[in-house]
Amino acid sequence: MSAGSRYASKQRSRARAKAAAGTGGAMNAMLDDLIEAAGDMSPAWPSVAQVWQDRQQKIFATGSNGRWAPLKAATIMKKRREGATTEPLIHTGSLLHEVSSTTPRAQGPHFVVFGPQKGAVIGYAKHHLRGNGVPQRNPVPRFTPTERKRLIEKIREHMGMAG
Repeated sequence: MSAGSRYASKQRSRARAKAAAGTGGAMNAMLDDLIEAAGDMSPAWPSVAQVWQDRQQKIFATGSNGRWAPLKAATIMKKRREGATTEPLIHTGSLLHEVSSTTPRAQGPHFVVFGPQKGAVIGYAKHHLRGNGVPQRNPVPRFTPTERKRLIEKIREHMGMAG
């Protein structure tokens, strides 16, 4: 039996169950829809990816909401001589690109992982993350309650539970 015919069979069964159950059938149909939406969350990943990208770009634009140490004067002068931006953690833009990409690093029907692709050339990020020889700056800090709420809203929208 192909996937299409299984789906059509499932739809016919739902219609029969609705007709047989009367008003209880509507509740059963809603629960069936919820179960189906939870069975494969992958259609929600593009919305989640946009929340991820917006968050990461805000982190870089605000220096992680002011938590990153400012650049030293010598570093600013060096970056200016090289024609680079004077923003912390941005020299070539590769780190920002990798940590804000909407392309999932891994995904499945129940999970998605965003962040640098395996093998991405951003080895210097670990020095900032640990503070080895440079100020400690985490390019991917923990989610704030507001950020978690935005992600949950996107998932709820996918499941038809917005509100």
